[in-house]
Amino acid sequence: MGAHYDHLGLGRQGSSRDSLPQGKIHNGADDNASGVAGLLEMAHYFTKNGVKEPYNFLFMAFGAEELGLQGSRYFLNNPTLPLEKMNFMVCMDMIGRYNPIGA
Repeated sequence: MGAHYDHLGLGRQGSSRDSLPQGKIHNGADDNASGVAGLLEMAHYFTKNGVKEPYNFLFMAFGAEELGLQGSRYFLNNPTLPLEKMNFMVCMDMIGRYNPIGA
């Protein structure tokens, strides 16, 4: 399970709700901070639930997402475990954005 923790962006990748976001600092509370909070909550849940899960979990926070996914790309190119032994990835990015209309 992963999330990115670099907290500021400049609105170039569509993550800002500003109508003209390019070049403006985008504080990532709805993006990065919510993802990291979700990641930490999931880690807490799985360590305290009293269940021996049938899988091992790897919780990882990546940096440099706004600069081109550099942190997650580095992990894929230098994995700490063989990639063929990993079953799936749950990405916790932008879980804090709420859109009640058309969601």
